[in-house]
Amino acid sequence: MLPVKTILYPTDFSENARHAIPHLLEVAKCFSAQIHLLHVVETSLQVADVSWSAAQPEMDTRIHEAAKERLEKLAEEIGLPKERLSLAVVDGHPSLEITRYAKAHEIDMIVMSTHGHSGLSHFLLGSVTERVVRKASCPVLTVRADLDEDES
Repeated sequence: MLPVKTILYPTDFSENARHAIPHLLEVAKCFSAQIHLLHVVETSLQVADVSWSAAQPEMDTRIHEAAKERLEKLAEEIGLPKERLSLAVVDGHPSLEITRYAKAHEIDMIVMSTHGHSGLSHFLLGSVTERVVRKASCPVLTVRADLDEDES
C-alpha cells in the first residue's frame, strides 16, 4: 500500500457517516496521517425571492459557523490531535466538492460511509459515496452503514 499522509473524512453529521470513524482512526493511526474533516453545505436549492437574497449572506455565515463548530466538536469527541487536523466547510454539491477538495489538498485517501440505500430509494436519491468513488483521484475506503431491518 502506498503511504497515506493525508486522509479526508467528509461528513454530513449523520449517524450513518459516523460508521466510518473507527476505520478513519485506524488508518490515520497506522500511517500517522494528517486528517481533514470536511462538511459540504448543499447549495442545490436556489431561491429567487428578493427578501431571501438580502438575508442569505448572513444566513450562509451562520450555517458555516454552525458546521465548523460541529466539526470541532466531532474532532474533540473522537480525540483527534489538533496538530494533525484540518477542518473545512464548503458550499456546493457534496460529491463534486469532496472530490475537488481531495484533489486541491493532495489527499491520499478518502474514508467515508455509505448510507445503505438500495432499490428505488438508491435510484431516486443516488449516492454521494458512489459518485466520489467514481470521480476521486485517490483511493476511497467506503464503510457500509448498517441497514435497518426493513431495508435488508
